[in-house]
Amino acid sequence: MKQLLRAVLLSASLTTCNKDDDDKKTECVLNEAAVIGVYSVTSVSYKLTSTSTPVDQLPDAEPCERDNSYHFKSNGVFQLVEDGIQALK
Repeated sequence: MKQLLRAVLLSASLTTCNKDDDDKKTECVLNEAAVIGVYSVTSVSYKLTSTSTPVDQLPDAEPCERDNSYHFKSNGVFQLVEDGIQALK
């Protein structure tokens, strides 16, 4: 569960990058508009060392955690939506 939460937090910190064809420099913008949207975790991989083969950890997560979607809204609100199988409350 902790690894899945880390993956969600990582996805929230993603930036949008636009490549400028004129000077071949990459311009990365980090602002609210770059993060707004609906995200789903499709892979959670772990490497023991920098040279080891990545291991997909998502199949080890509970089914109720694998099908969630994460909504980042324009008003600064984050919403976790339990799609499909829902966790017991």
